Amino acid sequence: MNRHLTHLAAALLLLCMATACGSSGGDSGPAITVALTPGGTIATGAPSVTAQIVSSGGGTANDELRLTLGQLPPLGNDGRYQLWVVDQLSGISSLATFISFGRFNTELTTSLAFTALPATTAQLVPGSQGQVALFGPIESNEAALSAALPVDLGDYDAIWLSVEEGSDTDVIPGGASGVAPLLVGALDRTDPTTVVTLVFPATLGGAGGSIRIPVDDTGVPTGTVELSSLGLPRLADTGAAFTYELWLQNGQGSRASLGRFNVDAAGRVATIPSPFGALATTALATGDQLLISIEPLDDPEPDTLYPFIPLSGQFVLP
Repeated sequence: MNRHLTHLAAALLLLCMATACGSSGGDSGPAITVALTPGGTIATGAPSVTAQIVSSGGGTANDELRLTLGQLPPLGNDGRYQLWVVDQLSGISSLATFISFGRFNTELTTSLAFTALPATTAQLVPGSQGQVALFGPIESNEAALSAALPVDLGDYDAIWLSVEEGSDTDVIPGGASGVAPLLVGALDRTDPTTVVTLVFPATLGGAGGSIRIPVDDTGVPTGTVELSSLGLPRLADTGAAFTYELWLQNGQGSRASLGRFNVDAAGRVATIPSPFGALATTALATGDQLLISIEPLDDPEPDTLYPFIPLSGQFVLP
């Protein structure tokens, strides 16, 4: 085989590991399998926040946000959530104006706890889950507005929540990889006080897939990972600077990352080499689970799973 054919064969092998690729034996014979389903055996759900604009009574209308936190896990020592109001047209400009109401983190608590935020910015309301551990000063990417709050939030289009690294000092949601909202919600300018639900800017309801790892008579993988299309959305199309990450979790709850990956428009794994290929050389045991999480590209804790898990499933050994 010449050099070009050798390279072609290697590329085809990687493609088989990244997409659905049948073995010579088809679906017959012993195999390790896993069905990846929404939430699967790990019930995490998407992060969520609801927000409502009110008037603080200080003389400026619609100058305060009240938040209800859903599943918003702590980010660790180097991570912060940041709350923004967004003017998506910014007057006659096509660029968005972002005004930050500050940064905060959350804490795990054994009971519901509420911490008031600065009165002219935002506050938690009964029903929130978790506790705000800190809240920073107001910032803006428009110099004229950097110290102009309170402002009438009814003049803005949306509320965003982003994940930030602790060392990030810019005034744009997200980090070096670009504007990256974790959750977004549109404001109703005809009635700014309408409750807004902030959601992830990609639809994950149609996701799902399966994996088959053929094994020999002794239970050793043969080297081919057969992966169906996952149906996950391509996150680059949403404007969110996030990516997918594959994790292997054992029966005791310990987990290790197998790598990050992207998908194409059809929901097939587009990263080569595919992290799923590592399953062909990984010892698997009863109780092991496979998790797919959504992680920030500028991840404040790259070695830690962010518990936003659209797909997971448990391995079934032959």
